Order: sequence, then structure tokens, then C-alpha cells
Amino acid sequence: MALFDLDDTLTDRRAAFAAWAKEFTAAHGVPPRWLLDADEVLAGNRTEFFTEVKNQFPVPETAAQMRTQYRYRTAELVPYRPEVCEALRALSAGGWHLGVVTNGEPVAQTAKLATARLDGLVESVIVSGAYGIAKPNPVLFRLALEDLGAADDAETWMVGDNLSTDIAGAQTAGISTVWISHGCAERRGTRAQTRGGRCRGRRTLAPGRCPMKAPSAGVACLPAVLRSLTYIRAEADAGPKALRDATLRDAARWAFELTRDVPCATDGAHRADDLLDKGRGNCAAKAELLCAAFGELGYPARRVRWLYQLPGTPPEVALLPTPYDVHTAVEARVDGKWLLVDATHDPALAALGLTVAEWDTRTSICARPPRLAITCSATGFGAYFSGSRSATSAP
Repeated sequence: MALFDLDDTLTDRRAAFAAWAKEFTAAHGVPPRWLLDADEVLAGNRTEFFTEVKNQFPVPETAAQMRTQYRYRTAELVPYRPEVCEALRALSAGGWHLGVVTNGEPVAQTAKLATARLDGLVESVIVSGAYGIAKPNPVLFRLALEDLGAADDAETWMVGDNLSTDIAGAQTAGISTVWISHGCAERRGTRAQTRGGRCRGRRTLAPGRCPMKAPSAGVACLPAVLRSLTYIRAEADAGPKALRDATLRDAARWAFELTRDVPCATDGAHRADDLLDKGRGNCAAKAELLCAAFGELGYPARRVRWLYQLPGTPPEVALLPTPYDVHTAVEARVDGKWLLVDATHDPALAALGLTVAEWDTRTSICARPPRLAITCSATGFGAYFSGSRSATSAP
């Protein structure tokens, strides 16, 4: 199964916007450069975009009228891209079932599919406006899979350009992802300049641009990830309680997995903010990031620390002033229970029992909480170290 975003993924939204801007300039005298610059910032919020147009220029139509006219006119201006159609035909011939998951109004989005000659090449089209919810709500992605008749164990991918709505939403739904970066970030985990999940700066839409798997984007995704959690929580809060709980659990597990997969290194970042620059971090940085993610989802979270004894190997341990170190993890309160969640993940730490594989959001990572654990609200390490020097191995 393969799901695709529509705007700026299957269709060239920017080309359609540029054609519309040329017409709008001719009709109203609004500078085209102003329109293009405003689109870079407000592409995801057309209500605000046309409110700004109305505030800045003497256009006779209301913001709502301009938005409606824009929606349907740009659907007519979407260019036909034969290379995209051929790629979809090749996937179908290879046995892939194809679907589209897009935010927007159903009439306009389906019109874009027809204009771009894509409507006969996909088996399912899920448009957010028909359901009263929007990406990144994982429910939309699950609806697409149900529409395609996907089995529980089917290999499924989501392809999109927006980190917050396409990538975060699909991963929350348990779907593998491919990020179409449009050249806005380097492939090797450098910082992505984003606003609203979209990349700022020049965006090249040349066909054949190499897509990036979202996990490969690494730490560059983190700002968009935290923003997407806020959106997911807002969408979940508006739904039934059972669906809300399931959605938030999925999001919490996804946030955990992403944090866990950030490379672990004692010489890396010691704070979550520094993870963007260094691309790797120690347990303290990862715990701080995880606390922030849980907080965005409404789960109370706190860091916990405990002392453990380093193993006798490698031989460099003998050169350290003490064989003891402090490990940091997180406790999250889920359904009235504090669960231990440890996002440290590094094969070199396996001998210490710190390697973490999965978290089911219902039980602690460890079979038992660590002895001698202290929270960040405790007096501090000074009192602890001045007391008993006995240490416990990591759980």
C-alpha cells in the first residue's frame, strides 16, 4: 500500500499558485513578489493569507470571497505532470494499491486530481473536509487503509512534503514514511528551516528529486515533531474519549520511538535544545526531549535519575575517578499510573541493561522501578552522594 499527499507531492501547488498570482496581480494590482513571499509563510492558512491581502491592499472582495475564488481557480491551474502519472502506473503494475490523503475541501481537491489526470490512477481518495478532521490526525490515514482493504501486516508507506501533517501523522498511525524535502534540508540530519511543518526558502520541484525517508531526516524533524503533537492533541480532544485515548497513546509511542532513535553519545548534547546542533545526545538530553513531548500530549512527565556501577570493561573505565555514573530516564503519568520510560538506546550500553527496544504505553519499560531513584524535584545529588555510596546496577 502507498498513500500520497496531494499538494506539493503529486501536484505542483506552487506552479498553480504562481499562475493564480499572475492573474490576481493583473486584476487587482497586488505585487506578485508580495504574494509569493506571503505564500511562503501562510501556505497552510489561506484564511489568514487573504485577511492579510485585504488589510494591505484595496481589493473589493472580502477575504472569504477571495479564498473561495482561489480554491477553485487554483484547482483549474494545476499542471499535468506526465512523469508523475507514469510513476503511479508503474507502482500499480508492480502490485501496489495507491491512495491519496489530503487536507482541504473535497470539491476542490478532487478537481485538482482530475485536472492533473491523476483521478483514474489511485483507488482511494480521503479528503479531510469530508470528515471534519485534518492531518496529522491519524484517523485519516487509517480510513485510507480501510478503504484500500489493507491487512494488518501489509507493508504501507506514506509519501508527503509536510513534516508536521504528512510525516508525523502517518508515523503516529504506524505507517512508514518518505519525506519529499524539495531541497529544504541536507539529507544527513542538518537543521531544517521550517514554519508550520513546511520548509522556508527556495523549494525546487524538479521531477526526480531524491526523497528522504523521515527517519533519515533524524534530529532535523524534531521542531516539526513537537508542533505536530500539539495538533494531534487538539484533534484528539475534539473526538470521543475512546478515540482520543487511542490517538494520544499512538502519539506518545511515536514520540518515544523517535527520541529513542536519536543517536546516543556521552559526548553529544546534554540538553534537548542542543540536539539540533549536535545530532546526538546523552540520556539527559533525550529525557528532557521526551518530557517535552509528553507534556505536549497532556501527559504529566518528570525526569528520574539513579546511580549505577560501570562495568569493568572497556579498560578506560579504570582511568575514571569513580566507577559510578548517573542515568536519566522519564516517568510519565498515564491512566493514573507513573510509568518508567527510558529512551536511551545504544548497543554499547547493552551490558548495563540500559538498551531500550519498545514501549507499549501501558507498562513501565523496566519490570521494576530502579532502586535509589530520585526525581528532579528532590533536594539534589549532593545530599544523595554524601549519604550511602552503595550503587545499584541499572534495571
